[in-house]
Amino acid sequence: MLIDALVANPWLVALCWGMLSLFDFSATLIYSKAYREFLSASITYEGGMELNPVFEKDVQKLRWFSPRYILSLLVVGFLVTFIGGWFPSLAFELLAGMVLLLVLSIDLRHIENLSAVWFMRSDPNSFKGKVEQSYALSQRRVAVATLNIGLLYLIVYFLVGRVFFVGGAVICALFAVRHFLLSRRKISKTAV
Repeated sequence: MLIDALVANPWLVALCWGMLSLFDFSATLIYSKAYREFLSASITYEGGMELNPVFEKDVQKLRWFSPRYILSLLVVGFLVTFIGGWFPSLAFELLAGMVLLLVLSIDLRHIENLSAVWFMRSDPNSFKGKVEQSYALSQRRVAVATLNIGLLYLIVYFLVGRVFFVGGAVICALFAVRHFLLSRRKISKTAV
């Protein structure tokens, strides 16, 4: 089973996480570029479209080479590999689920957003009017979506009995709380 292979090879967890994370960052920049080019005529996100305060400036500048992002990629990859060698396999399975299933849930949201961009580009009349979404609403919608995916992971755990999915459920619940707390953040009105 793939989960057993991941638990036995921490470097594989780090590699999979890195690939999923690279997709996350790339998809964010692609969506940000589309937002600037044409989406902003139909959709306005208060404070910009990046919801992670750590990378807001990099995304606003469409910075494909972000030292902060590269550093985080290397640090997380190293930590996952190092911890995998020391943790008991059941604990590492839980951690692997946390690491991989969180970024997978983020990537799924990106696929949904990028498909909307593609649909709107292929049929510009498919969307009429203008949506102005507050920063608080953006964060709360992501909180609910993340919690929903976490609940799905919990259901999968009950079906297959692997703590890998408990890890995904727990981290999604924690990130749902994080996004809800971020929804209370006061943002600059000049952010794009």
